[in-house]
Amino acid sequence: MKLFNVLLPAFAALALVGRADAQVVSIGLNHRVGHGSISLGFRFGDRRDACRPAYRVWSPGHYECRDQSVWVPGECRRVWVEPLIEWRTDYRGCSRQVLVRAGYWESVRTPGRYETRRVQVWVEGCWTSP
Repeated sequence: MKLFNVLLPAFAALALVGRADAQVVSIGLNHRVGHGSISLGFRFGDRRDACRPAYRVWSPGHYECRDQSVWVPGECRRVWVEPLIEWRTDYRGCSRQVLVRAGYWESVRTPGRYETRRVQVWVEGCWTSP
């Protein structure tokens, strides 16, 4: 603990060296109980790098191709249902074909589904940081 009491003022004095608006000083102290390890670290840098004004660039609007999930409704189609003809035996034992049900057209609707389609969309222009 005595080491921290000695080094802390020394690091504080390093922080005051140089112009305050041009330098950045980072100080880190770490004391771990157990095996008694001590870690000291400091970094000097130019504040202009850290506080450099960010500039932005205009990115104009453009078209992009994107994959989009689209609902496709089911289709309604007409299907011919065959007539129902059966063999019947009369009371004399003679077999013959009998029309049980006439053929007809039936409307069948297939279920809807989602499909992934490539669509072209307009992307507005914006300001971006490079």
